[in-house]
Amino acid sequence: MNVPEILVQNSNFDQYELNRLLARFMKIDTDSSGTIEKHEFLAIPTIANNPLGARLLEIFDEDKDGNIDFGEFVSALSIFSSKGNREEKLKFAFSVFDLDGDNYLSNGEMFIILKKMVGDNLQNAQLQQIIDKTIIEADSSGTGRLSYADFKKVVDGSAIAQSLTLETF
Repeated sequence: MNVPEILVQNSNFDQYELNRLLARFMKIDTDSSGTIEKHEFLAIPTIANNPLGARLLEIFDEDKDGNIDFGEFVSALSIFSSKGNREEKLKFAFSVFDLDGDNYLSNGEMFIILKKMVGDNLQNAQLQQIIDKTIIEADSSGTGRLSYADFKKVVDGSAIAQSLTLETF
């Protein structure tokens, strides 16, 4: 079974890797509908244990129809490929926080996502102080929110891009 050549050209995967991804996609698509529905996506073990699982589904679902087709699956996973570049990975991380898609991270958006990530390990007031301090230090335009460029400066030198790299598919 071979996937369309266009996916090879538009992703960071070769034909062999795409065939493996297709097999994995078909396994996740338990009802054989040709798409991965929300319940199927959230049943993936690494997603099921991820507090941001539902948010990842929203990002993977490029056409916002509530399902992930194979093209969207490949497009999203291509970012995580070892061949994916750092910029793609950082833009993906930014999009996780940018809940309203306005290309800025507000204080509220950061609180919602970080709260999901830290759970009860930090009190709300502590988390809010960290977010406030980050915005004060990184907001280059003085708008009280972070642009992608601001976000990139905050995470530059961190292991975020590396942590978004999966070696095998």
